[in-house]
Amino acid sequence: MVPESGVLSDITYITRELSASSPASALPEYPWPAVALLDLPRLLGAQDGLQFHLSLVALFLAIDAAFAWCLWRASEYRMTRGMIAWLAVGPALGPLVLARFDSLAGALLALALLALSASRPARAGVLAALGCGIKLFPAVALPALLLPGGSRQRLAAIAGIALTGIALAAASIAGGGVERLWSPLAFQGQRGLQVEAFSALPFLWLRHFHPSTWEASLGACRCYELHGPGIDLAMQLAAFGLLAGGAGIAFLYWRAFRAPEAVRSAALAARLSVLALILFIATNKVFSPQYLLWLAAPMAVLALLAQDGLPRADLWLLVGACALTHLLVLPVNYAALARVEDSSVGTLAVLLARDAAIVALGVRLAARIWRDTLKTSLP
Repeated sequence: MVPESGVLSDITYITRELSASSPASALPEYPWPAVALLDLPRLLGAQDGLQFHLSLVALFLAIDAAFAWCLWRASEYRMTRGMIAWLAVGPALGPLVLARFDSLAGALLALALLALSASRPARAGVLAALGCGIKLFPAVALPALLLPGGSRQRLAAIAGIALTGIALAAASIAGGGVERLWSPLAFQGQRGLQVEAFSALPFLWLRHFHPSTWEASLGACRCYELHGPGIDLAMQLAAFGLLAGGAGIAFLYWRAFRAPEAVRSAALAARLSVLALILFIATNKVFSPQYLLWLAAPMAVLALLAQDGLPRADLWLLVGACALTHLLVLPVNYAALARVEDSSVGTLAVLLARDAAIVALGVRLAARIWRDTLKTSLP
């Protein structure tokens, strides 16, 4: 079997779940609008098997291409660093970008930031809320939409978010019942510490030298989760890290809202959005390689929002994290994380480098936000 073929397992799982039950009850780990989107090829005539697989891949490819065209148009049909970033992330992260729908939620958040830069806050709110309807993660970036402009712009953004959220909630209730409103949160809450999570890395190193102490088993999420001493404490510390990091981001927001309107730009909102996403990823008990698409889309837009919006170092950190994830860890060497007998120092070192690159990107963004708001937010 070709190692890369493992990325199709998600599509196989989606096919099986949709075949076994209706979209109303299938895939409770995802918001109902996402399930309705995944079921679209079946409604258009693509049945189970290869036809459905190819239809979903074509759908994900179309989403990727549509976002690339939006970037191309926003850059006035020039090859900018934002276009380079998005085009480079695909090959660097590998074929899984055509087997996951995270790129749609990331693209909707990124397009919301573009709308914000065009002084269309209501549209920005609608797009960001649609992203939340596909995957929950854009919710951490919603406060950034209130940064540019004055009270009228903020009210327009809030209205766009609220009305779209109500419409999505109504559609979810009609399509899947009231329980679909919280089923993704309930599913995530039941998960254990996934082997790819940042908090799992110290235990993977310890397990390599003490194989009998920690083990990994396949959980309900179809991901391998670690078990052994200290795992529960690690998840508690990660939750505390989320709270502490959230307080730090809240302080940056306080500085940003005190800054003059010229400083409270869409670019600053994009940096705060990506920083919040990095914090969420780094402190989560779950990590999957497609999460890097959450960062890639708004960072590609960030390059268009300011002349120095995406420094070369940030671009290389992003692409490097994608390449390290794809080429040396996932999916090719996933067994080194899932099974102790396949553990290797080289793979763990690469995973450490990947995590360090993401953290370094977050530190650089936080430092830039601090500098941008340093003089203007002080009394």
